[in-house]
Amino acid sequence: MQLDIKKPAVPPHEKLTPYAQTEKITLQAGLRPPPPSPLDPPEPMTPQKWAQQTLEALEDRAPTAVAVTLRLMQMGGDVDIATSFRRDFALASAFMRHPDFAEGVEARLVRRDKARPRWRPAAFDEVSEHDVSAFFAAPPSSEGLKLLNADARDRYTSYPWPDLGLPSEQAVQQICQSEYVRDLGSVEQAVLAHWPYKPGVREKLAEIFARRAVDEHLLWDN
Repeated sequence: MQLDIKKPAVPPHEKLTPYAQTEKITLQAGLRPPPPSPLDPPEPMTPQKWAQQTLEALEDRAPTAVAVTLRLMQMGGDVDIATSFRRDFALASAFMRHPDFAEGVEARLVRRDKARPRWRPAAFDEVSEHDVSAFFAAPPSSEGLKLLNADARDRYTSYPWPDLGLPSEQAVQQICQSEYVRDLGSVEQAVLAHWPYKPGVREKLAEIFARRAVDEHLLWDN
C-alpha cells in the first residue's frame, strides 16, 4: 500500500507565519502541527524541520497501524458518536490480536530497545489494501462495546455542548459575522466575552489567527 507521505516541499508563501506554512506541506497523513506556544516563538521550528520530524516519527511507527489510523481519520466525520465509540473499540480489539501489538510492548517494555521494533510488515509499501480493509470488514455492532446511553438523542455527529469546549473556527467565524468585527483585537475581545473563564481560548485564537489573519484582519474562504 502506497501512503501519500512525501518529503517536505514548501512553496513560498509571503504572508504566512512559519507555523501556518506547515499546513501547506505535502505531508498527507491526516496530521496537523501542534498549536504555537506563547512561550516558544515559532521561528526555530521551521516547516521543513517540523515536517522532517513528523516523517521520522511516522517511519518509526508500525506501518499497519499508521495505515489503519489514516483510514480511520478519513472516515471519522461520517458517523455518529455511538458508532465511533464502537468502531474504535472494535479496532483496538483487532490491534491487540495483531502481532505488532505484542512486538511493540515487548520492544519498549521488555527488551527496552532503542532500535525500531520488528514490525510485520516492516514498510509502508508492504501494507496492502486488504490488510487495512480487514480491520474494517466487520461493522461495529451493539454486541461489542456496551454504551451506558445509546438512545437516538445521543447519536450526535457534532458535539452538542460547544460552550463546554474551546471555540471552533466556525464559532469564531460566526462571531465575526454577527458582531461585524474583523481586526484581531476586536475578535479576541468578542470571543473572550463568550468564553470568559475557559483556559486555552487565547492559544486557540492564536492558532486561528496564524492561518486566517492577513494584515491584522481575519479572512475567510467564503
